[in-house]
Amino acid sequence: MIITAVANVIYTLLDVLFVFELPQFPQGIVNVFNTVSTSIDTGIDIFHAFLGNTAMGVIGICLQFVIYANVAYFTISLIFFVLKKIPFLGLGD
Repeated sequence: MIITAVANVIYTLLDVLFVFELPQFPQGIVNVFNTVSTSIDTGIDIFHAFLGNTAMGVIGICLQFVIYANVAYFTISLIFFVLKKIPFLGLGD
């Protein structure tokens, strides 16, 4: 569901930005996205049935923490990459 929504937002954004008409997604690709999102939803429901509400909440918080940690790492890496390109700072390797 989320994957389909993101794909639709990207498609709509590209359709608005470009002057020419974008082709429609083939029905096979749409079916694959729908099948994948349905399978992911079913898997999450199965985990939720076995683990319960509290465990699913903890897993969600842990995944959020992992995503935030990766965003912070990427941001710091990008900042240091840019700073290393400035020669007078002396931060080169």
